[in-house]
Amino acid sequence: MNWWPYQAKGGCCPRCGGGTRFRQEPASDDAEPLFVIASVEAAQRRRCDAFEAYYAEREQHRAGNAIAPDVSVSARARGS
Repeated sequence: MNWWPYQAKGGCCPRCGGGTRFRQEPASDDAEPLFVIASVEAAQRRRCDAFEAYYAEREQHRAGNAIAPDVSVSARARGS
């Protein structure tokens, strides 16, 4: 696959993230549509990762708050 120069930023393949080599050949016919597809997939991955990170942190916070009231309730029940 031959990418346009602006598509392989930092020498990384837009589809797999692997390294690329500079060639004097013209870009492949399907370079533009594949670049758009790879860009959309990367954006979706970033959004999914951000969503997962947000809810993982939220669940940890919620779990931490759920444990604290249980401890204080059981301490009052023992008469402490």
